[in-house]
Amino acid sequence: QQGDIPRAMSLWEQSLQIHEDIGDAQGKAATLHQMAGIVAQLGDIQRAMSLWKQSLQIKEAIGNAQGKAATLSNMAGIVAQQGDIPRAMSLWEQSLQILKATGGVKGQATTLSNMAGIVAQQGDIPRAMSLWEQSLQIQEDLGDAQGKAATLSNMAGIVAQQGDIQRAMSLWEQSLQILKAIGDAKGKATTLNNMAGFVAQQGDIPRAMKLWEQSLQIQEDIGNAQGKAATLSNMGWAAGQTGNREKERTLYIQAAQAFGEIQAFGGLIKVVENLGASEDPVADRYLAQAFWLSTRLRAPVAGLLNLSGFFVKELGAEHAVSPWIAGATLALIQIHGQEHPEAQQLQQHAGSLLLHCAAERGIPKEDWPDWIQTYLNPQLLFPTLFHHLEEMIGDTWFFDPALVPNPFEQQPTSSNDEAPAPPPEGGEAGAG
Repeated sequence: QQGDIPRAMSLWEQSLQIHEDIGDAQGKAATLHQMAGIVAQLGDIQRAMSLWKQSLQIKEAIGNAQGKAATLSNMAGIVAQQGDIPRAMSLWEQSLQILKATGGVKGQATTLSNMAGIVAQQGDIPRAMSLWEQSLQIQEDLGDAQGKAATLSNMAGIVAQQGDIQRAMSLWEQSLQILKAIGDAKGKATTLNNMAGFVAQQGDIPRAMKLWEQSLQIQEDIGNAQGKAATLSNMGWAAGQTGNREKERTLYIQAAQAFGEIQAFGGLIKVVENLGASEDPVADRYLAQAFWLSTRLRAPVAGLLNLSGFFVKELGAEHAVSPWIAGATLALIQIHGQEHPEAQQLQQHAGSLLLHCAAERGIPKEDWPDWIQTYLNPQLLFPTLFHHLEEMIGDTWFFDPALVPNPFEQQPTSSNDEAPAPPPEGGEAGAG
């Protein structure tokens, strides 16, 4: 929680070894579950799902039903973020059935709330509100003040989106009162952050900034590095809405530095993407950093495609690195995007991006198949891509790149290594 992820993972690894040595299956399952949650936050979804599945198998073997329900619920949340809503809802339904059967009432409230959030995002507001109402009733029956405050805040966000401003603010105020009463500073900061976001969307940026500043002060007081970084990012967005580009850039850079310090790479990718979309003279360096991270951390393929499309557009399809960006995107979609509901369309878009690079180079259409294979060659693709990106990034890293593992079976690359020579490109003799 303090942001020292490598040390935390080291401690969990030690804990895991002890659980294995003494045959403590339940302890091992719990540790795997905790590790998975952090790995997911870092953006390595494939590894997180693998850890959760290991935890799930152990819990099934030892009959830990409520533990199984918790793991299914966490997996559902990540699957939902990846865009596979039907699978996520199926996992939550399994979790809910187990909790009902075993009397896990508090877990039911949490699961119902999680489901409501996704249902609301899908546009079924009446069903979402019904699920939240069920969750709220359980929390009131249990006297779960913290859970009730969170549910009220979630409901407020959706009510606000529906345009009922007065009711939304009333729900948030109820949530804040509960959080103040129980001394939940972190929850108070989160609620203030949510209120600020809505107020900003309504156009009242000065009031939103005041709410974010209150949230930021609390985050700093309690040492919540992740919350601080997220709040700075939101404030950066708001500054941009007012046209204050210098303040926008300053806040985004502070947010990026904060995310980088705690290795919260998911948040960092979003912030450097925003910096890359700005009028900053070194915007391409930020986009390079975003793509470098997204590639190594196996970011969701749809987001990766959007990023690569924008990156190539900004650089120009004729740029030396553009076909490597397009090739990496296509390769990663083929490898990791097979379960995505729109996998075929994503591959087509990535393929079109690569063909656009070929067309800009004047490559004859009959030579396109061979040309494309060059940029999909695993011996060349990722080493060359990383070399180009690292040269672009230069000294603008927001984190230590050595801390991010290279998942590709190639020789390690750095800005000082000699990359494999790129292939000759028709129509570009002598081009740099």
